[in-house]
Amino acid sequence: MLEIIRQDFETRNAELEKKIEQMEEEKTNLRLDMDVQKLEVEKLKKGKIRLRRI
Repeated sequence: MLEIIRQDFETRNAELEKKIEQMEEEKTNLRLDMDVQKLEVEKLKKGKIRLRRI
């Protein structure tokens, strides 16, 4: 009985570790997306400033 509980625990633990890894990858990707969007916004702002000077 105890062995079955231990195996269930290890299986569930492995599943949760995989989910955590996936979430960490997703978080990294979202941060990269956010950084790209910030750079694009900065470019657009600089372009608007240049247009106003003309």
